[in-house]
Amino acid sequence: MIGQLIASRLEQRALSGMLLPATPGVGLLTNYPHAGALVVFLRQDVGSRRQSQRRGAKVVARGSKALSGGVAVFAAGGIAGTLVAVAAKLIWDGLVDRLAGWDLVVLVLLTLAVVVLTIVVVSTSGKVDHLIEKANFSVKYYPAEEADELYRRSRDVISRSEPDVEIYAVNSYVEVFKESNSESDADSQRRYLAEFEKKFKTVKYHRLIQVKNGQRADDGTALADLLAPAYLEHYRKMAQFASKNPGKRIKLEEVPAKLPTSFVVVKDKNASGGKIIWQVNKHDPSADSPDIERIMGVLLITDPDDLLVTRFLQWFDELDRNSRELTLDLLQPKAQ
Repeated sequence: MIGQLIASRLEQRALSGMLLPATPGVGLLTNYPHAGALVVFLRQDVGSRRQSQRRGAKVVARGSKALSGGVAVFAAGGIAGTLVAVAAKLIWDGLVDRLAGWDLVVLVLLTLAVVVLTIVVVSTSGKVDHLIEKANFSVKYYPAEEADELYRRSRDVISRSEPDVEIYAVNSYVEVFKESNSESDADSQRRYLAEFEKKFKTVKYHRLIQVKNGQRADDGTALADLLAPAYLEHYRKMAQFASKNPGKRIKLEEVPAKLPTSFVVVKDKNASGGKIIWQVNKHDPSADSPDIERIMGVLLITDPDDLLVTRFLQWFDELDRNSRELTLDLLQPKAQ
């Protein structure tokens, strides 16, 4: 009964954390032929709430079995412990000398059983902790219409991370450029990016900027002239810190545009899991340019057991194959 009660609570917690709100705008990404891999992933891993529910139910089912088994083991251990206490009483009373043959064998086997049960209890406890950790997987969605909450929650992911985490960030060719930004965004962006800057001295921080043709640092128009002010300031701080602190792990690079999305992976140094800030963009048909996109929302993913982190890091590595490091010189405005 105790195991079933705990499992029931875990089930409510796991399923409530895994449910995703409807995100109809995700379908807009299918307009981009280069986003095939991303769309497949969205459909398979985010678009289906039922699949997430089934995954959570399986985890809880395994947890229920483990917890029930653990309760049974503790009960058996209690019985065996009682028998050992009886045996100790016999020894104290000097009655062991009177035991012979099978009586003594039974006493020895009971003692061994206690040792084995103790090992099983310890092992089961570790597995239960692991299952509870897996049940902590969660996905929360914040739409662009709730900008203050979106930025606040995203800041919290960075500010509350351990001082020695590894941060891998990818910017799309959307949110960091002037054409997709307004002056009202700048303050929120600066406060968000400031959380990264506070961790320059302790973390590994590697950021990739996706650029389209005409946006590269050595194209006719300087990259610095195209970037939104808040992002340009942050990139220059990264480049400046990296040049003055070559021993630190701060790196900024530009890569050819491939994924119409942005994400940040905050990876635990001594574990495979971590947290993900995943920005989803949408096409803006009302904009002056047909290429302009806007932020649709952000998914904040807590992934302690590496259900998704490795997938995002694979995307990062794929983009990083054709990268070029950005220095302060490459982030200078074009001479007038």
